[in-house]
Amino acid sequence: MKNLLIKSFIIIIILSIFSCLLTNNKTYASSMSKTISDGDSFLQSRYSESPINEEALQSTSNNIYNILFTIAVVLAFAIGMIIGIQFIMGSVDEKAKIKETLIPYIIGVFIIFSAFTIWKIAVNIGNDISPTQEATGGLPGYTGDEGKF
Repeated sequence: MKNLLIKSFIIIIILSIFSCLLTNNKTYASSMSKTISDGDSFLQSRYSESPINEEALQSTSNNIYNILFTIAVVLAFAIGMIIGIQFIMGSVDEKAKIKETLIPYIIGVFIIFSAFTIWKIAVNIGNDISPTQEATGGLPGYTGDEGKF
C-alpha cells in the first residue's frame, strides 16, 4: 500500500513537471496607460446602454403571471368542486374526513393567491420606479480622467 502511494505521488510529480514544460505560457504586457484607457473605454461602453430589454422582460413576466394564475384558478376551482361533491355524496364519517381536508385546502388556496398578489404588487412597484440618469447614463462622479499618466 505504501509503495503504491509513493509510486502514484512520483507519477503525479513527473506529469506536473512535463505539463509545465510542454505548455507555452506567453504573457503579453502593455503599458499602464493602454490598460487604463482600455478599462475606461470598457466602462463607458458598459454603462452607456442597458443590456436588458425592459419591454420584453415586462411582457414575458406578464405572460408567465397570466398563465400560472389561470392554472392556479382552474386547479383551485376543480379541487374545490371535487371536495364539495365528495361532501355532498359522502356518509357522516366521510363528511368528517372531508371537513379535515378542507382546512389545508383553504390554507393552500390562500397561500397561492397571496403569492400571486405579492408578485403582481412587486412587478407594479418595479415598473413605477423610473431609473435615474446616473444608473443608465454612466457612473456617478466618473469622468474617465482618473488614473491617466
